[in-house]
Amino acid sequence: MSVYSMLRKWLLVAAMIGIEACITLEVILMIANVQTLGVPVRYASIPGTVGASCSLLFIPTLGYVMDRWAKSKISKAKILVFTTSIQMIGTSLIFTANTVKLLLYDDGHNATTANVTNASTTTQGFPVESSSKSPGSEHIYFYAIIAMVGYSLNDCGYDSSCCFLKTFSLASTPKEEQSSIIVQSSFVSSLGGCLIAILGSIGLGTRLTAGTSHDINAAQSAFLSALCFVLVASGLTITLTTGFCCSPSSSSPYEEIVNEDQTKFVHKEEPPTKSGVLGFVRRQKDQIIINISAFFLMGSLYSYEVYVVNFVGEGILDGDPQADTNSQQYKNYVRGIEIGSSGTLIYYISFIVFNVFQEFLLRKIGWKIEMIIICIGHVAVNLVCALTAELWAFYITTVWTGFFRATAMTVPYILANQFAFKLNGDKNSGVVIAVVASMLPCGFILCSALMGPLIDVTGNPATPVYYTAATSLLGLLVIVCLKSE
Repeated sequence: MSVYSMLRKWLLVAAMIGIEACITLEVILMIANVQTLGVPVRYASIPGTVGASCSLLFIPTLGYVMDRWAKSKISKAKILVFTTSIQMIGTSLIFTANTVKLLLYDDGHNATTANVTNASTTTQGFPVESSSKSPGSEHIYFYAIIAMVGYSLNDCGYDSSCCFLKTFSLASTPKEEQSSIIVQSSFVSSLGGCLIAILGSIGLGTRLTAGTSHDINAAQSAFLSALCFVLVASGLTITLTTGFCCSPSSSSPYEEIVNEDQTKFVHKEEPPTKSGVLGFVRRQKDQIIINISAFFLMGSLYSYEVYVVNFVGEGILDGDPQADTNSQQYKNYVRGIEIGSSGTLIYYISFIVFNVFQEFLLRKIGWKIEMIIICIGHVAVNLVCALTAELWAFYITTVWTGFFRATAMTVPYILANQFAFKLNGDKNSGVVIAVVASMLPCGFILCSALMGPLIDVTGNPATPVYYTAATSLLGLLVIVCLKSE
């Protein structure tokens, strides 16, 4: 593969840097941020549920529109601009909410629901902690609601942007290079995740609020959300410029092999099928298996990414996100965010390393053996992490999760793209890619709807880690049913 070809692929998917940075912001900070803004843990997962529900509507709809009426590259670019704009609006709202908290409401105490309930005392016109509290009643500040809306839009924008960046990139890439561009998009995305993880692990909030009584978490969230906005805007500009102005290069040996496999799929004789529902199921059997497996794999990934930082803060370090900001418990929780961020950085580094060898592994051992090794290992390390609640187990899990993510975010898309080529040739790949991508919000919806209440009821912050292990195993059991070509 020539240097020009590789550089063009990286630039073509440059928008993934900002797109991934946004979701890393959510992974590290959402659960912690909304709680420190005063939202009870049982409501903390609402933004993920709402965002994923919207994605479930947007992605298949836009995929259908793309295949029917938006077949040109320009039309695909317009859809990509629309979906990334959702992320930019979301990060703007997160920035606004945390800035309002810092400038107007932050008096050195955490704005928990307990502190703001029935507030009868004011300072400079704003409510502060009242000594009179009514058990069972709750009040959530308006800026916390703004932050929740922002995280919902950020989540929705991520799901759809990942999908339609792929469709735009595929439309700008020769058929023989399309499997490679999917792998490269996964690789480039890790750069944005690494950047946010690095900033989250160096105690950025502490540095920004040094010498003040401002909320550390709010300061960090405001800064990182503003950075994410800039990364999305600049990355999108590079992607669109590359897609329209740079001609594609010739194929590499690996890409020729992929193309030969796809040509084989097209000329393969298919047995006659029945009409109706049974006929449809038989024709789409491979796609259905891919979708169900992706549903569990993406749900497993989401559960770990979003909730493991909270697990470190509460389950390993015994912190409390709703304690007073000057208390040791709150400081332990903030320390957990920093450790969780460093773990996320390790996770992205292992993700990068694995992506470097991903194409080689797919050629040498095949997708099925790779999936079996990665998923079984993922189940094992998560169970150890949940049962021991030790930092060493957490760090081992973060390394393996990078391997798992590289596999889960590439193999289903490659198989789906080949499946689309098998049925339709070069046409109508938008719907197939969109359907696989929609499994991401489907998995998110189930996890988000269950996780907040489950953590609240069980009182065990390790609950999401157990969920991660279970859904990873289910995803593996489903995808091994797919026949190797």
